[in-house]
Amino acid sequence: MSRIIKEINIEGERVTALFDTDSERSYVVKKRVKSSYCKNIAGFGVTLDGKRHKIKQRCLYRCEIDGLPFSMSAHLIDGIGEIDGRKIDILIGATTMKEREIKVSPDERELDLTGLKKREFTEL
Repeated sequence: MSRIIKEINIEGERVTALFDTDSERSYVVKKRVKSSYCKNIAGFGVTLDGKRHKIKQRCLYRCEIDGLPFSMSAHLIDGIGEIDGRKIDILIGATTMKEREIKVSPDERELDLTGLKKREFTEL
């Protein structure tokens, strides 16, 4: 299991994010961050922090980590829970990390953003 807790910006809000390679999907606490584009989905159940949640919507978000912008889709959830006394606002799962080339370096307890940095381009 590899996971890192880090502060990021999502839709202009500073939030606490959990980057978790054991979770396939990404989740956002619906009362914490609003998106301008959400879509109702067929729905499914998931258990997080020992609680069962019914997932009914997926939204698109504009995010930024260490000054690097990226977009992602995430499912809305009532709550994610706390880790080490920190309330988690967003869980970024393995699919989003793979799509955005964000890697977890568990030995250094840091994120490897090399792939995300490659996505930047310079206008000539």
